[in-house]
Amino acid sequence: MALRAPRAFVVIVAAALVLTACGSSSKDSDSASPTTVSKGDFVHLDNVPGVNDKEISYAVVGTRSNNPLGTCILDCYALGIEAYF
Repeated sequence: MALRAPRAFVVIVAAALVLTACGSSSKDSDSASPTTVSKGDFVHLDNVPGVNDKEISYAVVGTRSNNPLGTCILDCYALGIEAYF
């Protein structure tokens, strides 16, 4: 009698997982297909904070002093981000 409760619990959890997995799949045919953009094409972005047609604003959080590892954090991150853009 003591083994029925754990087995029932396992069966219920397994059924819930299967139903959740099957229920989350969507077959919407109305979804928009992504547009392809080749390298070098100009794409105008609307309503993107910190981004306009001429520049991208960013912020870096780090430390210059009192770093226990002694590694370059703030300046190196800022240089890496500038090099990326």
